[in-house]
Amino acid sequence: MSPTTEPLSAALQVRQARADEQALIRRLVASARLDPTNLHWQNFLLAEVNGEVVGCVQIRPYPGLRELGSMVVRSSYRKRGVGGALMRTILRQSVPPIFLECPAYRVSFYERFGFRVVGVREIPWVLRVKWILGNTLVRWLTRVPIRAMRWDGPSVVD
Repeated sequence: MSPTTEPLSAALQVRQARADEQALIRRLVASARLDPTNLHWQNFLLAEVNGEVVGCVQIRPYPGLRELGSMVVRSSYRKRGVGGALMRTILRQSVPPIFLECPAYRVSFYERFGFRVVGVREIPWVLRVKWILGNTLVRWLTRVPIRAMRWDGPSVVD
């Protein structure tokens, strides 16, 4: 394997974010052009390799539900297990159901962890408005449809 695709299992650590990392989290999320709202360090897990933060993910709490969001892995660390480690860790700590929205080409990644695509009527109203607006805007800008997904429990987290 080349160094850019070598798994990072021994060097990779996933941990809770700290207050002094709020600006870093904002930069990571902005670099991926993801939703810049509701970025609170308390909701984030960070992936580190040799002390360098290489990825993040959060669970956004809403009244009565949770949304997985802000999943970012730096490009030079993709396809090396970082995203999987973040997902396994955050789902182990989470209570279902969890919703997310992602570009259609990312659906297979989330399906590996037990998420399933849901129709608009299965999306709670708090997230439905966000999904409709986001899907309309993203499709207009990129022509890539956005899919809503739901996780109902730990069947394939490990």
